[in-house]
Amino acid sequence: MSKPAIQRYFFDTEFEEKPEGLAEGITFVSVGIVSEFGEQDFYGVSREFNEAAIQNQWVLDNVISKLPSAEQRQTIEEIRAGILNVLKPAKTVELWAKNGSYDNVLLCRLFGGMAAFRKTCNEHGIDKVVFRDINELERAYPVKHPKIDDQRAHIAIEDARREREKYVKELQYVGLPVRF
Repeated sequence: MSKPAIQRYFFDTEFEEKPEGLAEGITFVSVGIVSEFGEQDFYGVSREFNEAAIQNQWVLDNVISKLPSAEQRQTIEEIRAGILNVLKPAKTVELWAKNGSYDNVLLCRLFGGMAAFRKTCNEHGIDKVVFRDINELERAYPVKHPKIDDQRAHIAIEDARREREKYVKELQYVGLPVRF
């Protein structure tokens, strides 16, 4: 069976950035990934961050307060496996995120860095990984998107679904067919 030319996924991460802003100062909390056609998704919440050590009040109020219970959280290894379960073999996988620079770095860090992530993807049957930012589309095709419900905002899987919805609306705006 031949691999598809391209598979697209939309994702989001939640994290706390310490004031020093260094890569070591970022605490990973969760990741949500949704496939292009919505047939698969994954929501992974780490059990390995220290909830009591979160200092940023905004993160406490808008992210931590919406997380599932500690019993439903996963190890980093379980999160890696969940991500790979969603990502299907393809010649190219596009990973779309809003303001993706942080999300891209955090996703790669889950696998040990960019080189390790690409190697893992290659071993998983993915020839090439391309990171894209949904803002690219929003700048090119300015479609008005309704604000996400505050109860769903900053839940990584909900934000990933939202980015997928934006992508679909952008395609419709330019008259391209949406295959569902």
